[in-house]
Parts: sequence; structure tokens; C-alpha cells
Amino acid sequence: MVYVAVGLVSFLLGYGVCFKWFKKDIVEGKPIAFNEGVYVASKAKIEP
Repeated sequence: MVYVAVGLVSFLLGYGVCFKWFKKDIVEGKPIAFNEGVYVASKAKIEP
């Protein structure tokens, strides 16, 4: 159970750091290039 908690915290921290770094690109919808793949980040409004 500890491993699950540590993994979840690590994931949230990593996601937060990634969002902080790429926030401008996410808002503007610019493509973000990692190793070999190119990802287009989009700030989409999720409708319920």
C-alpha cells in the first residue's frame, strides 16, 4: 500500500511540474516534443 501512495504522490508531483513548465504551450495549443513523439497539448473544457 505504501508503494501505491508513493507512486501516486510521485505522479502528481511530476504532472504538476510538467504542467508548470508547459503551461504556456498548453494554453496556446503548441506541440510539445518529447524523445521521439510530438504531442499537442490542448486545454479542453470537459463537459459533464
